[in-house]
Amino acid sequence: MVKISVEAIANDWISYYSLEDSDQEKNFEWAEQELSDLTLSNPKKCWKIILKILHQTENEHCLSILAIGPFESLLLHHSDLMLDLVRVKAREDPKFNKVFSDANEIHKSVSDEEWDNIFKET
Repeated sequence: MVKISVEAIANDWISYYSLEDSDQEKNFEWAEQELSDLTLSNPKKCWKIILKILHQTENEHCLSILAIGPFESLLLHHSDLMLDLVRVKAREDPKFNKVFSDANEIHKSVSDEEWDNIFKET
């Protein structure tokens, strides 16, 4: 089994969602699939990649996809492991708070009070 670095996955995931040329997208499609798989199989590595992507791009399209895709999937499948990490990160990182506070599927899975507690204005 080949280990793929957090950086390689993050870089190619960003490229995949940043390109407008579908022929070139194929070169980076593996990273989208890898991150999707990691939401189920390796939540800690997935979390690291999500944070890397968050701070490596300002591309609004990429950040929206990150929030409604890998981030929501990670929390839906591993909320028991992730909610405390999300709570801490949301308090200390304004960009994280801004990008992920609208993750609708996650909001549906926790109470309004808990959601407000996680994503309070910093």
